[in-house]
Amino acid sequence: MKKFLVITNFLFTTINVLANVQPYPLLSYPVSVKANAMGNSYNSLVWDVFSTVLNPAVNGVLDRKNVGIASSLLYEDTVLSCVSYLHPTLDKGNFSASIIYLGSYGAKQIDEFNRYTGSEFSYNNILSVIGWGKEILLRKLYVGGNIKFLFDSIGSYTRSGFTTSIGGIYKFNNNMFFASNINNLLNINLSETNDVVLLGFDLGFGIKPFENLSLGIDIGKDKNAGNVIDKYSFGIEYTGIKLVSIRAGKNNLETTFGFGVNYRNLEFNYATVFQNYLGFSHRVAVDFKFGKTLEELWAEKMKTLPATEELELVEAKLKTEEEKKKYFQSLFEEAVKNYTSGNYKQALASLNKAKEVLPEATDVDIYIERIKLVSSLYPSITVKDKVSKLLVRGITFFIKGDNLSAVKVINYASSLAPQDSDIARLLSTIEEKTGVRAEKIESPVGTTIVDKLHNESLIAFRKRDYATVVKLCEEILLLEPEDVLAYKRIGSAFYAMGEKNKAVQMWEQALKLDPRDEKLRRIVETIKK
Repeated sequence: MKKFLVITNFLFTTINVLANVQPYPLLSYPVSVKANAMGNSYNSLVWDVFSTVLNPAVNGVLDRKNVGIASSLLYEDTVLSCVSYLHPTLDKGNFSASIIYLGSYGAKQIDEFNRYTGSEFSYNNILSVIGWGKEILLRKLYVGGNIKFLFDSIGSYTRSGFTTSIGGIYKFNNNMFFASNINNLLNINLSETNDVVLLGFDLGFGIKPFENLSLGIDIGKDKNAGNVIDKYSFGIEYTGIKLVSIRAGKNNLETTFGFGVNYRNLEFNYATVFQNYLGFSHRVAVDFKFGKTLEELWAEKMKTLPATEELELVEAKLKTEEEKKKYFQSLFEEAVKNYTSGNYKQALASLNKAKEVLPEATDVDIYIERIKLVSSLYPSITVKDKVSKLLVRGITFFIKGDNLSAVKVINYASSLAPQDSDIARLLSTIEEKTGVRAEKIESPVGTTIVDKLHNESLIAFRKRDYATVVKLCEEILLLEPEDVLAYKRIGSAFYAMGEKNKAVQMWEQALKLDPRDEKLRRIVETIKK
């Protein structure tokens, strides 16, 4: 008696509805739970480690080691699971590996008269993927490709084969992007079957109208299928608070929604999918990023290269003037971060690189000149006490061109450490360079310049010379930015002059530094009423 198999699950329902689609469902269905929550809009909205399976160009976008595990409870005892890993490299592009499993159990075997034979069978589909992707145009264009090994079995019947895919991503800017992939470009069948793996083309367009809102649309077409568009999807993601994202989407078969929680390097994603014919299903995924970013690896490599080889490598990487300006800006920001924290030698190295990348940027010359002067005396300063903190602040004023503030702060640091000849030498060098001389303020033994200024401001306040009080307190705050008494007194001076709004601003600054002052808080609240 001839027997045949009938299975009513996720796989065959999808095939029957769409008609002329892939005989292997894993070749066209996203395993990314984040994409599932947004109507499967993987090209326009989702570039995670799971999306490397369908669009290998995503490999080039990701910049850290990344491992992800996803699990989905589908329909009628059907499960979908995936493990993916991405490994970035500086020169050879980024590589990924994924294993996806789709299984359905408990299908009943019947004969040609639709009678249950008493036995059950299962369907198993395994897809193994090796992918590669690379950044071609800095922060603009990414390409990639992958090779997939397919294996599935239904009852005692098995089939297997290889297929390949290519993809590309182009970023118009940080808020608008386009992605496309061609699936099953080259196919090798390893079993005797008449099943034809269809060539598929998918594209997506994404936009971020606001910083916390993303919108996307994906469309897809399979070769030899009768429809103009075989599939479409819309997706939206809103990040209301820093750690949590809310998602929703729609495609021609499903209505979806979900959320994601992102904490440091760990991301958890959940999706609920309502399929028009099969009902609800639930999917979860965990994605963990670790290791150094490509930018950090790049910076480390730069430090080890000779200057000429380094410049050649930079020029090879930067293809357009816009890219050069962006790289210049990143180097300048790195220099600012270094010199404001006391790392003058590193700041100088970053600015020299920036000058090589963009020689016409003459405004950095003054920064280079001043940092070179400082680094000859202090290659770096570790902020460990009040004097070192003042020294870094004063040098920062000098580098930025605020010569008067620089001399005052460094002079104050020198007065607190009169035995430190290096500070005295730095002060003398800056005085000579800028033409600004430090005012020699003599204070009583055991007191500081700030103590003397406090005493003078109190005397001025008692004389009702409020303009002098403001001036003296501003001098104090230049030297001691967290001096609570100076904020209180300058606030009192403003209040006495009828400047209530300015007084409240100063007192509120004092309360930020000393929130336990309930008396001052009551005064501020009374004035505001």
